[in-house]
Amino acid sequence: MVRTIRPVDGVRDFVGTLLSYENKKLSVGLQDGSEVSFDKKDTNYVKLDDFDIDDFV
Repeated sequence: MVRTIRPVDGVRDFVGTLLSYENKKLSVGLQDGSEVSFDKKDTNYVKLDDFDIDDFV
């Protein structure tokens, strides 16, 4: 989950899968299949949810 400091297209909370984090920029794949990127400085917080290790084996 990512919460931005200011709304992006009227939305502040984004839920999805972390795709990458490079050069203080993170990309998230959203549940609807789209992808959104944020500069770390524009986020209020980023929360990594629990995961099932079996998903990675």
